[in-house]
Amino acid sequence: MLSNRRYAVICITILLAIAPIAAGRNGVGRTTLAEQRLMKAVHAGESIDLSKLSDRQRTIGSEFLKHLMFETPESQVPGKQIYIKGAIIELFVLENARALGKPVPFEFVFDSCSFSNFECKHCHFQRGLRFVRGTFGMGQVQGELDLDDAQIDEHFEIDGTNNVFASLIGARVAGSMGVYMPAGTSLVATNLKADRVHVEITAPGTALLDGAKADSMTLGTSGDTLSSVDMHDAIVDSLLVVARGPSKIDASRLTAKMAMFSGIFWVSKKCDASCVQETMLNLTHSTIERTLTVTIRADTLNADNLVVKESGKFNVNVKTANLDYSAFNDFEWRVYPDVSPDIQGVSFRTLSVSESNSQRSSISETVNFLRRADSISAFVAFQNQLKAIGENAEAETAYIAMREKMREREWKNWFGWPFGVIDLFQQYVLGFGHSPVPPLMWSLAFVVFGAFAFRRKNHMEPRVESPSDFSGSWYSLELFLPIVDLGVAKEWRPRSDPKWRVVYARAHQLAGWVLIPVALAAITGVVK
Repeated sequence: MLSNRRYAVICITILLAIAPIAAGRNGVGRTTLAEQRLMKAVHAGESIDLSKLSDRQRTIGSEFLKHLMFETPESQVPGKQIYIKGAIIELFVLENARALGKPVPFEFVFDSCSFSNFECKHCHFQRGLRFVRGTFGMGQVQGELDLDDAQIDEHFEIDGTNNVFASLIGARVAGSMGVYMPAGTSLVATNLKADRVHVEITAPGTALLDGAKADSMTLGTSGDTLSSVDMHDAIVDSLLVVARGPSKIDASRLTAKMAMFSGIFWVSKKCDASCVQETMLNLTHSTIERTLTVTIRADTLNADNLVVKESGKFNVNVKTANLDYSAFNDFEWRVYPDVSPDIQGVSFRTLSVSESNSQRSSISETVNFLRRADSISAFVAFQNQLKAIGENAEAETAYIAMREKMREREWKNWFGWPFGVIDLFQQYVLGFGHSPVPPLMWSLAFVVFGAFAFRRKNHMEPRVESPSDFSGSWYSLELFLPIVDLGVAKEWRPRSDPKWRVVYARAHQLAGWVLIPVALAAITGVVK
């Protein structure tokens, strides 16, 4: 048996012998072949390709990489770029780089490298950071790229070859940002701030960009199954969204100077009924400072309370379109069969509607569109538009179509029938007070019928002792015209037997008091 003192000495000796080996493998010592070659290439200002080595020979430790990123002097890296190809990076975790108080002064390019996970929260890259054809995770386990609250002063790129969970919450990218994601990848970049953003996702991928801010942003989706893009409260100068497959795009409360949404097709048999129902574009409560262009085929378009301060152009083939209480300066709509948008409370300065196979708008097509849309406010706005350009006859056509649409609503409820009857009377008898033709035609009919009813002198009796000669035509005309004295109606009246002529004379006179003022008012309005 060894004494306790001798046993302790042996243990210390063994530990001292193992320590350098452990430090070489797990510390910052450059003991692995990959690390030795990498440092040599860095000092020479060259890139390094480890892709042809065995897995063991191309492995780089996380502690070594941290030392390379934060401890290597700038003077030792000509060109200020570190280009690594084909490396295997161990689990890299740096939860709070602020504690180091050091930025990364070089541009890092990881080309065809494999990571189990890469976490660098609050890291500050004074130059660019690129992951080209990168692989994340181990086996079937999804890897993670976590750059929450990171700051990248130049360009940033992720070009993955497998599904990865990429998190850039609160990240700031001064240059361009490119994210190219294979199927199944998830991007979470809420409150991101960047100059230019380009994101491409493959279904069933997801991109979460709520609260993101960028000068320009391009989003693309593709694949046979549903992709999802959320960008609530995003603020973008120029936005382009191109969907090449079933997509669910939620851009509510978006603020943009210019925005274009194109595609959103369901074209694959792999997109089942549930997938089709979820294909949608949501623009509720969004504000577009200049132009908005929407060219989609989807299940649903939600754009209520949308504000477009200049031009809004819609070429949409959807089952449901909701634009309630939206506001436009110029509003353009391309008509598709069976698409009746809900535009209650919508307002605009100009509206132009054209058929899907035509490039020119027409007033008749616009009126038909408003009939299907069932919006009284839109009818009123369109009438104002026509009056402003001197198209008074077309404005009257739009007004009549609006009243007919209102009457259709009355017929649907039993308590609305009296109002519907009154509206019919206003249209076909009074001309809604807009046209003198109906009241004048009815006036002529009353005068002619009155002349026939009072044609014989023996049907009348005098009011005075010495009446003038009786004329049925003059009597009918004087009785019908208010405040007109032709010297006949004051001297003659219908006999009380039969009594119907007495009753008709009163109705005849009352009709004149109604129809003549309405006709005069309509004539005055037409002249004005």
